[in-house]
Amino acid sequence: FPVIARSYSIIPLLVFVLALLYPHYKKKPFLYALLLFLTANTHVIMLGLCTLLSLDFLYCAVLKEDDKPVRKRNIFAFLIMASGMIAVVAQLALTMQSNAVIGMHTLTLWGSCVKVFTQFFLNDVDNQWAEPGSFSFAPYTITAALISVVLYIALFVLLFKKNKKIFAIGFLAVLFQLLIYIAGYNHWIFVNRIFCAHLVLIFCFWIVLNKNDRLINILLSLFFTLTVFNGLKYAVLDIHNPYSGAKETAEFIKNNIDKDNSVIVTDNPPYAVGVVYYLNGKNSIYCAQQQKNISYVVWDKSLLFILDSSKWPEYARFVMQNEPDFKNKKLYALVPFFDADKFDVDKIDNFKLIFESKPSMVKLEGFRIYEYLNN
Repeated sequence: FPVIARSYSIIPLLVFVLALLYPHYKKKPFLYALLLFLTANTHVIMLGLCTLLSLDFLYCAVLKEDDKPVRKRNIFAFLIMASGMIAVVAQLALTMQSNAVIGMHTLTLWGSCVKVFTQFFLNDVDNQWAEPGSFSFAPYTITAALISVVLYIALFVLLFKKNKKIFAIGFLAVLFQLLIYIAGYNHWIFVNRIFCAHLVLIFCFWIVLNKNDRLINILLSLFFTLTVFNGLKYAVLDIHNPYSGAKETAEFIKNNIDKDNSVIVTDNPPYAVGVVYYLNGKNSIYCAQQQKNISYVVWDKSLLFILDSSKWPEYARFVMQNEPDFKNKKLYALVPFFDADKFDVDKIDNFKLIFESKPSMVKLEGFRIYEYLNN
């Protein structure tokens, strides 16, 4: 899963190596440049930090370097860094119009700011994306989030006093990440993305801290101690709930739905694709938006079209009449569900719920299967 869909899972390794190498980047400029190139291309949220570090390198190792051979070498290293940043911008520019995630909200600017900052600090201490257990300890969550805000501000103030250049790099890099969410993607701020912002903080203090900075060490310890609850909650949830209902759902399909005489349709391929993998080709899942069987998912604009409860009967009648492969076959709807399931069984004609997976750890990783009765 991290390899396929969560590229930022390798960011901690890259950032830690960058922190180790930063004091010595003049001695190893090409290795440093390669690391910045790779880190920038893991995820757009790291573009800010990598750009700032590249500019820092340009100023300190090129513009202020008096030794001409060394300066020439460092210019080539900087060009590697710059090419990495340009590659990210080019990829964004080429996919901006088709990317379903960008602009996936209708909030005002202020509404987006409030949502992003609220999610950033709430999910940091008690992830609300976990389906079971959300706000299980609401007083704790709110208190811990408020303390986290105070500690976050205090840490940046202390960083400013400690090293103004590193403060500027860290503050602007975190601000860049938040602006990405505000401007383009405020729908969900996951814990792993929040930690990418915390990695910037770790990077900065890794460089400037020493054993005598007792206050900073204490505040950092308190700040990250507040995130321990998330880990404990997920450990408990992992014992009681599967991460996803995909495997259980696939087993039901293989054992109860005839492959040759049925069609299974979904309107949410990013989550249903997990079921596809567990089916191992024994059954197919048909994508309503892209009008083909799912083998992988491309996050284009068609994925924004999700059927609500009133549309499924109409869609079922349409495909049964117009799709040659659907005629004389049983039709089933595969619907990922969470706390606000759009597929309301009580309000839908001609569909019967025949399967529901056990509660999953996270939203939309549970699945329901409905049988269309008017075949």
